This record gives sequence, structure tokens and C-alpha cells, in this order.
Amino acid sequence: MRRFLDRDVLAAEMRQRSGHLRHHRPPGWAAALLNVDRVSLVALEPLLQAVESDCPLADEFVAWGLECAARHNTAG
Repeated sequence: MRRFLDRDVLAAEMRQRSGHLRHHRPPGWAAALLNVDRVSLVALEPLLQAVESDCPLADEFVAWGLECAARHNTAG
């Protein structure tokens, strides 16, 4: 499990969807969550568009992602 503390390793695992982790959300959610404070707002938008809109809380998650990215990009 320690290797999953590295975001890049965890992101790769989530993309592969091997059997090592339990997946409770579709892969679009993981990509957005793992990158929300690391990429520009422009780069985050396609990741947020990949969040499956038919999932519960999708609208709230997208709004949170946009707000978090906006804060991160103005703070640094």
C-alpha cells in the first residue's frame, strides 16, 4: 500500500483498474481528484468533463474541482 502514497503510481493504478484497489467511482473521478491541485484550470477542465455526470454528486464534485483549481492557481 505504501507505493500508492505516490500520486503518479496511484493514478496509473486507477487508470489500469487492475485488481489491487477497490474502485468505488468511475476512473474520471480519480484523474480529476489526483490532479486538481497540480494542473492548470485549463488542463483540469477535460478531466472534469470525464467525470461521469450520471453519478451521484457529480455536479458538486465538478464545482469543488473548479473552485479548488482556481484557488490553487491564484495562490502560487
